[in-house]
Amino acid sequence: MSLIILSAKDVDQVIQKATPQELLRLMGKVFAALQQEYPDNVSPHPVQLPHRLTVHMPSHTTLFMPSRLASAGGTAMKVVSIPLGHSHNGLPATTIVMDEESGRVRAVVNARSLTAVRTAAGSALAVSLIGPPEPERLVLFGAGLQMLHHGLILLRMYPSIRSCTVVNRTGNARLESVMKALAKAFPKVLLRSLSSSDRENEAAIRHCVSDAHIICSATSSTTPLYESDWVQSGTCIVLVGSYKPTMHEIPYKLVKRASIVVVDSASACLQEAGELIAAELKPSDLVELGDLLDDEGLPLAGAVDIAKTEGDVTIFKSVGIGLQDVSIASLVVEAAISMGLGTEIDYD
Repeated sequence: MSLIILSAKDVDQVIQKATPQELLRLMGKVFAALQQEYPDNVSPHPVQLPHRLTVHMPSHTTLFMPSRLASAGGTAMKVVSIPLGHSHNGLPATTIVMDEESGRVRAVVNARSLTAVRTAAGSALAVSLIGPPEPERLVLFGAGLQMLHHGLILLRMYPSIRSCTVVNRTGNARLESVMKALAKAFPKVLLRSLSSSDRENEAAIRHCVSDAHIICSATSSTTPLYESDWVQSGTCIVLVGSYKPTMHEIPYKLVKRASIVVVDSASACLQEAGELIAAELKPSDLVELGDLLDDEGLPLAGAVDIAKTEGDVTIFKSVGIGLQDVSIASLVVEAAISMGLGTEIDYD
C-alpha cells in the first residue's frame, strides 16, 4: 500500500473541476447524517465527532480535529495551526485521511483551501434553501479564501447575479488577489472593491448593503460590519466569521429581524456565535440545516416554508463541522487518484 500526498496545487486542480451541484450534494449528505439516529449497539458508529485537541507551540496554537463519517468515505483528522500574532499567510491546515481497512494513513492533503471550499459549499446549500431564487447583487465582507470561494460558488450557482462587491478592512494584496480571481472566472459580472477603513467609502458600503440580495461575511470583527436598517427585506445573510461570543459580524437587531435562522449546529453556534448569543436566541429559535433535508441530503418539500415565522430577512450561521472535512477530503483524494495527481510514497 502507498501513501498519497496532495499539494495545494493538486487540490486546486480537483476543486476547479467540481461543480456546485456536486459540492452541495456532498454537504447535503453531511448535514443529513448529523440528524439521523442510530442504534446504540452499532459499532463502529457511522458518525463520530470527538472533541478537538489543542497543543500550544511557541508561535502557534494547533488544533487536532478527528471525525468519522462512514457514508462519505471514512475517517480523517484535520490539523490547523492558528498564529499567535497577526499573519498574512492564512492558517496552515492539513487533513490526514485514513484507510479504514488497513488502519494506515491513506493520504495527506493540503487543506488550506479545502476548509474554505467546504464552508462555502455548506453556505451555498443553505442559500439555495432560504435565499432568493434569482439574486442579482452579491456583497462579500472579507478578502480571505473563505470569501473567495463563497463568491466563486455563488456566482456559478446563480447566473442571475450581475454585480459583486467585496468589502475589506484595507485595500491589501489579498483583496487584489480575490478581485483578480473573480474577474478571471466571471468577466461579465460587475465587480467592485471597497475599503471599510476609508471613511469616504461609508456611503458606498451602505448603498451596496442596502441593495444586496445576498450578503456573506467571514471576518473576526468584534463590532457589526453594517447596521440592521441598511438591509432590505428579502435579503439572505450568510455568517461564517465569528467563533467566539465576543465576535459580532452583524447587530443583534438584525438577527431579531430574521424569519428563519438556519445553523450548521445549534449547540455549537449558541456557544460560539457572538451574534446569536447577543440576540439571546434559544435552541428552539434555530433550525439546523439537516432538519431541512431528507435522509439522502435532498431538500424536504415545504420544509423552509414551515420553518419560517414572522420576519423579513433570512440568516445562515456556520461555525464549521468536522464531518465536512472528512467528506471534502475523501472526495478530493478519490478524484485526485482518478486524475493521476499527487505524489505517491511506498509504505514498504
